[in-house]
Amino acid sequence: MRYSLPDQIADNLRNLILTNHGERVGVYDFGADLRPLTLELEQPIWEEEAMRRIIAAVSKYMPFVKLGTFEMARGESVGFGVGRVSIRLTYTVDGVQPAPRALEINMYVVG
Repeated sequence: MRYSLPDQIADNLRNLILTNHGERVGVYDFGADLRPLTLELEQPIWEEEAMRRIIAAVSKYMPFVKLGTFEMARGESVGFGVGRVSIRLTYTVDGVQPAPRALEINMYVVG
């Protein structure tokens, strides 16, 4: 449980990005739906598609969050064809948090 509004927004944003379509009962399209992309990491448009999905989800479910920068870094393989991808976003929330705040999400992908 979070007691400050900026921390609660950060948790909600992280949950929104990590949720895949069909995981939230009654709201099928909730989330950024990044899991299907984990099998397509070698595609040249992976970063653009991931950001497009994140922007669409944030625009629909958290429109008060203003996204800033987006960076993706591939980590080392963790074995058996599984690698790690880190996505780093910056964002602001007008009237709540004027200074940009960063959110980093790690995903394990096949590739």
